[in-house]
Amino acid sequence: MAKKRSKRDYGSGTVYQEADGRWRYSARTLEGQRIRRRARNEQEAHEGLRDLLDELYPIHYSDFEESLSGATVKILIDRYIADRSKLKKTSKDYYDRVRVHLGELEELSVHELTSSMVSQWLEDLEENGVNSQRRNAFDLLSRSLDHAVKKGEIDKNPCKVIPRPGYDRKKVKAFTTTQMEQILNDAQNDDLFGVYLLAFLSGMRQSEIFGLLWKHIDFGAGKILIEQGLVETDGTIFIETTPKTSNSYRLIDIPVETMEVIRTIKESRAGFETDQTIQVANGERKLHARDFVFLNQRGSFLRRSNFANRNWKPRLRRLNLDECGFHSARHTAASIALSNGLPVTRAAAWLGDTVEVLMKTYAHWIDSDHSQAVHVMETVRKKSAKSTGKKSQSKTSGQQRGSGEPNGEPKRTKANRNGRK
Repeated sequence: MAKKRSKRDYGSGTVYQEADGRWRYSARTLEGQRIRRRARNEQEAHEGLRDLLDELYPIHYSDFEESLSGATVKILIDRYIADRSKLKKTSKDYYDRVRVHLGELEELSVHELTSSMVSQWLEDLEENGVNSQRRNAFDLLSRSLDHAVKKGEIDKNPCKVIPRPGYDRKKVKAFTTTQMEQILNDAQNDDLFGVYLLAFLSGMRQSEIFGLLWKHIDFGAGKILIEQGLVETDGTIFIETTPKTSNSYRLIDIPVETMEVIRTIKESRAGFETDQTIQVANGERKLHARDFVFLNQRGSFLRRSNFANRNWKPRLRRLNLDECGFHSARHTAASIALSNGLPVTRAAAWLGDTVEVLMKTYAHWIDSDHSQAVHVMETVRKKSAKSTGKKSQSKTSGQQRGSGEPNGEPKRTKANRNGRK
């Protein structure tokens, strides 16, 4: 069966399969002339289209932006990230992790970049085992180029003709309730026991826990306000106030046990002073270490790398548990809540995620027992059928009575009586 042609943006061309099974690709010139070519298979058609578009639409900077004619891919990505950071959408830490995979591609001049080069780069990443980040790196590159197109800096995005890379979503690692109790019991005498409790029982992100301030805690109400995170990038730590999602800013209830542990930490800090400060991203404001709930043994800020290597991983090895990231504690909280019937919308608000992300990440833990719904629908159906049956029976009975008397004789009307006279 021939594949349906897919509609693409102007200048992107199309790949399609004829009714006879042969593959073709086509694109329009700047003058509007349609050029069609054949291919032996679908892959060859996509490769041919990329070459054709590189020939028809070479990337170049607009005349009014001649100063950018020698700009590299790196410069365009930097400009895109800078503009995005103004909107406070995505953290610098995320971009830094993703763009590592762009490698030498960033050093290319934009007007020399072709879709064939991008395609080869994706193939190289796949061969090297880069999975989910390959897709993210492609998205960053494509969006940066789209951003430049909208600003009139380049005429075309060569990523448009390349299918977005897919990846197999890995099943998240969560601990069983027994394993969770093992970890919490082992960490009970640790100075960072509160970190474990907040992750396992409140589902907070590691950065949110590390960035928690005393002013965020309401001991009377038993609540915590989450509005920032402490992140680490290339050995540098800073406070990120940009939310990971629109739901990241949230006020959550905290279990009594966790609140008592945090209260004990506060009492032990009486008279504690330090001159250490940490920079807040996208600003000149600094925060003092004494304002943070969790610090290391030297009274300094927690680092993700140190916590993993000196506390978390050794504990898992000691308990003979499979090694995984500390984020699995958050996954455990989510899995327990969802498998015990917490509605997805409430879970999303509690975890600071979107419903869409929760459905994709934790679908196999969401209560899939639909027996109650089936029972409700069956009950409604029976009541509806019973009610309809009564009405139908009543109507039929009324029609029979209206057609004649019980003995079968026609009902005597005034006209009949007059006729007999």
